[in-house]
Amino acid sequence: MTILVADRASAVSRGATKTQRQSSAKSSVGALLGVTRAAGPLASLASLGGESQLDGQGSTSRETALTTTLSARVTQVLPNGYLVV
Repeated sequence: MTILVADRASAVSRGATKTQRQSSAKSSVGALLGVTRAAGPLASLASLGGESQLDGQGSTSRETALTTTLSARVTQVLPNGYLVV
């Protein structure tokens, strides 16, 4: 007797990621060398800002197939007609 074995499996996985971040910092000089009000380029000594954003998507899939044949010997026939190999 020859037995044919066939198996097929597949899987799909999907994902998405989204992040966003903003930050800022500001520094100024209120008094410099005794002057109570700084003027000119030293009035606002630093002003920093930043922003970042990430959008990502991904997908994976796989598929496998197995086909094989086996040789077997029948050792018993059950009352319902099934074969014991």
